[in-house]
Amino acid sequence: MTSPTTDWHAHYEASAAAWERWAEALAAQQEKINAALLDEADIGTGHAVLDLASGVGEPALQAARRVGPTGRVVATDVSARMLEALQSRARGAGLTNVEIRATAMERLPFDDGSFDAVTCRYGLMYATDIGAVARECLRVLRPGGRLAALVWGAEDANTTLFVAGRALQRLFPGRITDDEMTAPLRYATPGLLAGIFTAAGAVQVRERELAMSPRIRKGTPFWRPLIEMNMGEIWNTLDAAQRAQAAQAIEAALEARVEGDQYVLRTAMRLVTAQRAD
Repeated sequence: MTSPTTDWHAHYEASAAAWERWAEALAAQQEKINAALLDEADIGTGHAVLDLASGVGEPALQAARRVGPTGRVVATDVSARMLEALQSRARGAGLTNVEIRATAMERLPFDDGSFDAVTCRYGLMYATDIGAVARECLRVLRPGGRLAALVWGAEDANTTLFVAGRALQRLFPGRITDDEMTAPLRYATPGLLAGIFTAAGAVQVRERELAMSPRIRKGTPFWRPLIEMNMGEIWNTLDAAQRAQAAQAIEAALEARVEGDQYVLRTAMRLVTAQRAD
Protein backbone atom coordinates (compact mmCIF):
# COMPACT_ATOMS: atom_id res chain seq x y z
CA MET A 1 0.00 0.00 0.00
CA THR A 2 1.51 3.30 -1.06
CA SER A 3 0.94 6.94 -0.14
CA PRO A 4 -0.61 9.54 -2.47
CA THR A 5 1.50 12.19 -4.10
CA THR A 6 2.07 14.88 -1.47
CA ASP A 7 5.79 15.50 -0.86
CA TRP A 8 5.75 15.07 2.90
CA HIS A 9 9.51 15.57 3.18
CA ALA A 10 9.19 19.07 1.72
CA HIS A 11 6.04 19.69 3.73
CA TYR A 12 7.71 19.01 7.08
CA GLU A 13 10.95 20.74 6.20
CA ALA A 14 8.87 23.86 5.48
CA SER A 15 6.87 23.58 8.71
CA ALA A 16 9.78 22.71 11.04
CA ALA A 17 9.98 26.22 12.51
CA ALA A 18 6.31 26.09 13.55
CA TRP A 19 6.74 22.65 15.11
CA GLU A 20 9.72 23.93 17.11
CA ARG A 21 7.85 27.08 18.18
CA TRP A 22 4.96 25.09 19.65
CA ALA A 23 6.96 22.06 20.82
CA GLU A 24 7.03 22.64 24.56
CA ALA A 25 3.36 23.61 24.87
CA LEU A 26 2.19 20.63 22.86
CA ALA A 27 4.56 18.23 24.63
CA ALA A 28 2.81 19.02 27.90
CA GLN A 29 -0.59 18.42 26.29
CA GLN A 30 0.53 15.09 24.82
CA GLU A 31 2.30 13.72 27.90
CA LYS A 32 -0.42 11.20 28.79
CA ILE A 33 -0.73 10.03 25.20
CA ASN A 34 3.04 9.62 24.95
CA ALA A 35 3.02 7.65 28.21
CA ALA A 36 0.34 5.29 26.88
CA LEU A 37 2.42 4.66 23.76
CA LEU A 38 5.61 3.98 25.75
CA ASP A 39 3.72 1.71 28.14
CA GLU A 40 2.41 -0.38 25.25
CA ALA A 41 5.95 -0.70 23.89
CA ASP A 42 7.01 -1.97 27.34
CA ILE A 43 9.88 0.53 27.50
CA GLY A 44 11.94 0.54 30.67
CA THR A 45 15.31 1.43 32.14
CA GLY A 46 18.29 0.53 29.97
CA HIS A 47 16.33 -0.17 26.79
CA ALA A 48 17.38 0.75 23.27
CA VAL A 49 14.47 2.48 21.55
CA LEU A 50 13.95 3.49 17.92
CA ASP A 51 11.42 6.27 17.41
CA LEU A 52 10.13 6.81 13.87
CA ALA A 53 8.92 10.15 12.48
CA SER A 54 10.12 11.86 15.65
CA GLY A 55 9.57 15.41 14.43
CA VAL A 56 10.87 17.85 17.03
CA GLY A 57 10.96 15.31 19.81
CA GLU A 58 7.83 13.55 20.96
CA PRO A 59 7.71 10.86 22.17
CA ALA A 60 11.48 10.38 21.74
CA LEU A 61 12.44 12.76 24.57
CA GLN A 62 9.91 11.24 26.95
CA ALA A 63 11.30 7.81 26.04
CA ALA A 64 14.84 9.05 26.77
CA ARG A 65 13.80 10.06 30.28
CA ARG A 66 12.24 6.66 30.80
CA VAL A 67 15.20 4.54 29.63
CA GLY A 68 17.66 6.62 31.66
CA PRO A 69 21.41 7.03 31.18
CA THR A 70 21.97 3.30 30.66
CA GLY A 71 19.55 3.25 27.73
CA ARG A 72 19.45 5.07 24.43
CA VAL A 73 16.90 6.49 22.02
CA VAL A 74 17.50 6.88 18.30
CA ALA A 75 15.15 9.52 16.89
CA THR A 76 14.51 9.47 13.15
CA ASP A 77 12.71 11.67 10.65
CA VAL A 78 12.90 12.58 6.97
CA SER A 79 13.27 16.25 7.94
CA ALA A 80 16.78 17.26 9.00
CA ARG A 81 15.41 20.61 10.26
CA MET A 82 13.01 18.80 12.57
CA LEU A 83 15.83 16.67 13.94
CA GLU A 84 18.02 19.73 14.54
CA ALA A 85 15.23 21.17 16.68
CA LEU A 86 14.90 17.84 18.49
CA GLN A 87 18.61 17.75 19.24
CA SER A 88 18.47 21.30 20.59
CA ARG A 89 15.56 20.39 22.86
CA ALA A 90 17.39 17.28 24.09
CA ARG A 91 20.46 19.35 24.99
CA GLY A 92 18.27 21.91 26.75
CA ALA A 93 16.69 19.13 28.80
CA GLY A 94 20.09 17.66 29.72
CA LEU A 95 19.41 14.41 27.85
CA THR A 96 22.62 12.82 26.61
CA ASN A 97 21.15 9.48 25.55
CA VAL A 98 19.41 10.70 22.37
CA GLU A 99 20.83 10.18 18.88
CA ILE A 100 19.32 11.55 15.68
CA ARG A 101 19.29 9.99 12.22
CA ALA A 102 17.69 11.48 9.12
CA THR A 103 16.10 8.55 7.32
CA ALA A 104 12.90 7.36 5.74
CA MET A 105 10.93 4.64 7.51
CA GLU A 106 10.88 2.30 4.53
CA ARG A 107 14.61 1.49 4.63
CA LEU A 108 16.14 1.78 8.08
CA PRO A 109 19.95 2.02 8.34
CA PHE A 110 20.22 -0.25 11.39
CA ASP A 111 21.33 -3.82 11.94
CA ASP A 112 18.88 -6.64 12.57
CA GLY A 113 17.80 -6.92 16.20
CA SER A 114 19.23 -3.52 17.23
CA PHE A 115 16.35 -2.32 19.41
CA ASP A 116 14.21 -3.46 22.32
CA ALA A 117 11.31 -1.31 21.14
CA VAL A 118 10.10 0.73 18.18
CA THR A 119 7.64 3.59 18.55
CA CYS A 120 5.88 5.90 16.13
CA ARG A 121 3.37 8.63 16.99
CA TYR A 122 1.27 10.05 14.15
CA GLY A 123 3.81 9.08 11.49
CA LEU A 124 2.87 5.85 9.75
CA MET A 125 0.12 7.58 7.77
CA TYR A 126 2.79 9.31 5.68
CA ALA A 127 4.76 6.21 4.70
CA THR A 128 5.17 5.67 0.97
CA ASP A 129 5.16 1.88 1.46
CA ILE A 130 3.58 0.82 4.75
CA GLY A 131 4.29 -2.86 4.14
CA ALA A 132 8.02 -2.13 3.87
CA VAL A 133 7.84 -0.05 7.05
CA ALA A 134 6.20 -2.91 8.94
CA ARG A 135 8.86 -5.37 7.77
CA GLU A 136 11.69 -2.98 8.65
CA CYS A 137 10.29 -2.39 12.13
CA LEU A 138 10.22 -6.12 12.80
CA ARG A 139 13.70 -6.60 11.33
CA VAL A 140 15.39 -4.06 13.61
CA LEU A 141 13.60 -5.33 16.72
CA ARG A 142 15.28 -7.97 18.81
CA PRO A 143 13.33 -11.26 19.10
CA GLY A 144 10.47 -10.58 21.47
CA GLY A 145 10.86 -6.82 21.06
CA ARG A 146 7.74 -4.68 20.87
CA LEU A 147 6.38 -2.01 18.59
CA ALA A 148 3.74 0.58 19.45
CA ALA A 149 2.25 3.06 16.97
CA LEU A 150 -0.43 5.73 17.14
CA VAL A 151 -2.44 6.88 14.12
CA TRP A 152 -5.48 9.12 13.86
CA GLY A 153 -8.99 7.75 13.99
CA ALA A 154 -11.93 8.87 11.85
CA GLU A 155 -12.38 12.51 10.86
CA ASP A 156 -15.72 12.92 12.62
CA ALA A 157 -14.05 11.74 15.83
CA ASN A 158 -11.21 14.28 15.51
CA THR A 159 -12.62 17.78 15.60
CA THR A 160 -9.53 19.54 16.97
CA LEU A 161 -7.80 19.83 13.59
CA PHE A 162 -10.34 18.89 10.99
CA VAL A 163 -13.03 21.49 11.74
CA ALA A 164 -10.43 24.24 11.33
CA GLY A 165 -8.78 22.61 8.33
CA ARG A 166 -12.03 22.08 6.45
CA ALA A 167 -13.03 25.70 7.16
CA LEU A 168 -9.80 26.90 5.54
CA GLN A 169 -10.28 24.53 2.63
CA ARG A 170 -13.73 26.01 1.97
CA LEU A 171 -12.51 29.58 2.39
CA PHE A 172 -9.52 29.21 0.05
CA PRO A 173 -10.56 26.68 -2.63
CA GLY A 174 -7.69 24.83 -4.25
CA ARG A 175 -5.12 25.90 -1.67
CA ILE A 176 -5.40 22.80 0.54
CA THR A 177 -5.52 19.49 -1.28
CA ASP A 178 -7.76 16.57 -0.36
CA ASP A 179 -4.59 14.50 0.14
CA GLU A 180 -3.37 16.92 2.81
CA MET A 181 -6.70 16.65 4.61
CA THR A 182 -7.20 12.91 4.32
CA ALA A 183 -3.64 11.55 4.65
CA PRO A 184 -3.76 11.64 8.47
CA LEU A 185 -6.85 9.38 8.28
CA ARG A 186 -5.25 6.68 6.14
CA TYR A 187 -5.36 4.03 8.87
CA ALA A 188 -8.47 5.22 10.69
CA THR A 189 -10.40 2.09 9.70
CA PRO A 190 -10.37 -0.32 12.66
CA GLY A 191 -8.12 -3.30 12.08
CA LEU A 192 -6.42 -1.96 8.94
CA LEU A 193 -3.02 -1.17 10.46
CA ALA A 194 -3.09 -4.24 12.70
CA GLY A 195 -3.66 -6.35 9.60
CA ILE A 196 -0.62 -4.83 7.88
CA PHE A 197 1.66 -5.79 10.78
CA THR A 198 0.15 -9.25 10.99
CA ALA A 199 0.84 -9.73 7.27
CA ALA A 200 4.44 -8.62 7.84
CA GLY A 201 4.94 -11.45 10.34
CA ALA A 202 4.31 -9.75 13.68
CA VAL A 203 2.80 -11.68 16.57
CA GLN A 204 0.70 -10.56 19.53
CA VAL A 205 -0.82 -7.82 17.36
CA ARG A 206 -3.46 -5.73 19.11
CA GLU A 207 -5.33 -2.57 18.26
CA ARG A 208 -7.50 -0.33 20.41
CA GLU A 209 -8.93 3.15 20.35
CA LEU A 210 -7.87 6.03 22.57
CA ALA A 211 -10.57 8.71 22.74
CA MET A 212 -10.80 12.02 24.58
CA SER A 213 -13.24 14.93 24.73
CA PRO A 214 -11.23 18.04 25.58
CA ARG A 215 -13.09 21.18 26.66
CA ILE A 216 -11.62 24.56 25.81
CA ARG A 217 -12.99 28.00 26.60
CA LYS A 218 -14.89 29.46 23.65
CA GLY A 219 -12.85 31.94 21.65
CA THR A 220 -9.50 30.35 22.53
CA PRO A 221 -7.51 29.98 19.27
CA PHE A 222 -6.46 26.45 20.16
CA TRP A 223 -6.46 25.68 16.43
CA ARG A 224 -3.65 28.13 15.62
CA PRO A 225 -0.65 25.85 16.37
CA LEU A 226 -2.34 22.94 14.59
CA ILE A 227 -2.88 25.02 11.46
CA GLU A 228 0.63 26.53 11.54
CA MET A 229 2.22 23.10 11.91
CA ASN A 230 0.06 21.13 9.50
CA MET A 231 -1.06 23.73 6.96
CA GLY A 232 1.71 26.29 7.20
CA GLU A 233 2.12 26.47 3.43
CA ILE A 234 -1.19 28.30 3.17
CA TRP A 235 -1.21 30.07 6.55
CA ASN A 236 2.18 31.66 5.94
CA THR A 237 0.98 33.19 2.66
CA LEU A 238 -2.01 34.98 4.24
CA ASP A 239 -1.89 38.68 5.05
CA ALA A 240 -3.39 40.11 8.25
CA ALA A 241 -6.83 40.63 6.71
CA GLN A 242 -6.94 37.11 5.33
CA ARG A 243 -5.88 35.64 8.68
CA ALA A 244 -8.66 37.56 10.39
CA GLN A 245 -11.08 36.22 7.78
CA ALA A 246 -9.76 32.70 8.38
CA ALA A 247 -10.17 33.04 12.14
CA GLN A 248 -13.79 34.15 11.66
CA ALA A 249 -14.49 31.18 9.39
CA ILE A 250 -12.96 28.73 11.85
CA GLU A 251 -14.84 30.19 14.81
CA ALA A 252 -18.08 29.99 12.83
CA ALA A 253 -17.40 26.33 12.02
CA LEU A 254 -16.73 25.64 15.70
CA GLU A 255 -20.13 27.02 16.78
CA ALA A 256 -21.62 23.56 16.35
CA ARG A 257 -19.18 22.38 19.05
CA VAL A 258 -20.14 24.95 21.69
CA GLU A 259 -21.74 24.09 25.02
CA GLY A 260 -22.16 27.08 27.30
CA ASP A 261 -18.87 28.97 27.21
CA GLN A 262 -16.77 26.01 26.01
CA TYR A 263 -15.85 24.20 22.85
CA VAL A 264 -16.47 20.48 23.32
CA LEU A 265 -14.04 18.73 20.99
CA ARG A 266 -13.26 15.15 20.10
CA THR A 267 -9.94 13.36 19.63
CA ALA A 268 -9.63 9.69 18.71
CA MET A 269 -6.55 7.64 17.92
CA ARG A 270 -5.86 4.03 17.10
CA LEU A 271 -3.06 2.42 19.12
CA VAL A 272 -1.48 -0.64 17.53
CA THR A 273 1.00 -2.88 19.30
CA ALA A 274 2.93 -5.80 17.86
CA GLN A 275 5.84 -8.06 18.72
CA ARG A 276 8.65 -9.68 16.81
CA ALA A 277 8.47 -13.45 17.10
CA ASP A 278 11.01 -15.05 19.45
